[in-house]
Amino acid sequence: MKVLAGMQVSTLMEPQGLGGNSYGSGIPTWKLVIVSPTLFFKRKKMKYKLTDGTIELNGKTLFRIQALKNFGNVKAGDLGGYIESEKNLSQENNCWVSDNARVYGDAWVFDDAQVSDNAQVFNNALVFGNARVYGDAQVFNNALVFSKAQVSDNAWVFGTARVLGNAWAAGNTQVFGKAQLENGYIE
Repeated sequence: MKVLAGMQVSTLMEPQGLGGNSYGSGIPTWKLVIVSPTLFFKRKKMKYKLTDGTIELNGKTLFRIQALKNFGNVKAGDLGGYIESEKNLSQENNCWVSDNARVYGDAWVFDDAQVSDNAQVFNNALVFGNARVYGDAQVFNNALVFSKAQVSDNAWVFGTARVLGNAWAAGNTQVFGKAQLENGYIE
């Protein structure tokens, strides 16, 4: 059985051949195989690591990250922002959390997205594509910020709101509920 790169699997079934089983002969039997996500991710070439530098935020311990290789505008050895665990920031592409930015809970930053300054992404929020979250902005609950969207200053995106395309939420804006901001500017 092969596990392919990028595959996140908790269980796999593996054929064990034909034989006598409760369904009669000639029917394949299967063996349950558990694939450890921890072992799988350790085999990948890591682009960053969690350092010993920590902060406490809302009862959670967040770890400062450090780049292990050059990618995008990041150089090996650069210190980044803070994440709760490796599940918050992809090890692939050019995504990065920098400065004093914080990503935690079940939030995830991936693709080429950037979170910087004092921005926070948390709960189940996703930031991806070429999106940027910076300043003192917050993206949380089940909000999505993606494509080339920007969230800056003191803007909040939360609930199930989406900011996408070339949209920019700035100032003290709050995009929330089921709102969708696409290819526009709001301040």
